[in-house]
Amino acid sequence: MKKMLVVSLFMIMGLCSACSKESPSTEKQEVTDKEIQTEQLEDNKELEKDKEAVHFSTEYIPFDYMEGYTIIKRSKETELFGLLDENGEIVLEPEYDDLDFTVMNEQQFVKANFEGEIGILDLKGDEKVKYNDYKDIVSAGNIGWLAEKTDGTQVLLDKDGKESRELKGKYTGVLDDKYLYDRTADLFDAEKYDKALASTDIYDLEENLLWDYNKQIENGKQLYAYSGIDEQFLWFKYSPEEEYTYLEAGNINGENAVSIATGNDGVKDIFIEDNIIEINRSDFNNSNLGNNCLAANLEDGNYYFDLLKKEFVDYKPDKIIFEEVGNFYKAQNPAREIEIENKIQEVEEIGSDGYYLVEDIDSQVALIDKKGNILIPFGEDLRLDGADFYYKGEEASKYESETSFAIRILNDERQYEIYGFNSTNQ
Repeated sequence: MKKMLVVSLFMIMGLCSACSKESPSTEKQEVTDKEIQTEQLEDNKELEKDKEAVHFSTEYIPFDYMEGYTIIKRSKETELFGLLDENGEIVLEPEYDDLDFTVMNEQQFVKANFEGEIGILDLKGDEKVKYNDYKDIVSAGNIGWLAEKTDGTQVLLDKDGKESRELKGKYTGVLDDKYLYDRTADLFDAEKYDKALASTDIYDLEENLLWDYNKQIENGKQLYAYSGIDEQFLWFKYSPEEEYTYLEAGNINGENAVSIATGNDGVKDIFIEDNIIEINRSDFNNSNLGNNCLAANLEDGNYYFDLLKKEFVDYKPDKIIFEEVGNFYKAQNPAREIEIENKIQEVEEIGSDGYYLVEDIDSQVALIDKKGNILIPFGEDLRLDGADFYYKGEEASKYESETSFAIRILNDERQYEIYGFNSTNQ
């Protein structure tokens, strides 16, 4: 049986003595009955009818993909970028020094650099934040934009790109429309939420300092992440009496804080809509340490903690889980009570947005998203060969975001073909 690929989820910095790694979940779940499996197969057939949201060819080099739109590079020799729509039609000619997808208020935009000037464009190519005014612009969530002027000062812009407030300090970004933060390092890769924090000061929107990184370090506390649930943050707290580190949760002032697990346990996932964080317990054998937390009596495994109830609860996560059964893996989504029929022998997680290339015991390969939706069915066009993968017989490259996935191949006419797939990850 091939070894399942695992991916690092986070690195505990400074205070914690060990780190956790994320792999496809292997917790035990009840086997669904044949009727549920049949319903899932029918659902997958319907999904497959519309699985290819995008397919076109282009002479340009595909560079990035999101929700049907493709950022292109003019050529290997010419570092100029443009934008294509879902039909491969040019929205922006490849004449920009840089283009990046960005999201504001749950809408997709493009951050454009044209001859050193920064602007924000919508997907029709219309200017939303004007060039010339700013030397950098980042999304501020649902508020609008955080922009830096040419003189170094920062301003908050509203959704229409108009200045709403000039800031005294300088910040990295905005959390949950409530907090400004100044971050010098990431603790782990959580770009899609932008809630993973390490060497960070936290302010309210009036620029009052709420979390002083240096002061908190002196008190044995280091910020880990913003949960997005009831304005609660997660941090590590060092116990000098035990010489041990705990994972705690509470508001930014430290009020109503609770010690959930140890610093050696990992946060695997956050289910904001259900107020749940998933904890990977891996510290049970340290019987002489780590006893002053709610997970102290839990054996190693995955558990679900309700941040509002402040307790571990029974919970069926809405995501694909891989359970080891003999010499293969069974894949199922407990919340939706669906199960993939094929017996899986290898799983490769792609990027950080929850896509998997899975190979069954008959060496058939499929692409699934983190909810368990089959985007490319088993035995249709996909093939794995070590670290490489092939689509429709050609070596392929991949692009992923939380809600979309794309594959590019170079065809016989020496043009790039883009295959974009819908996902219901969100």
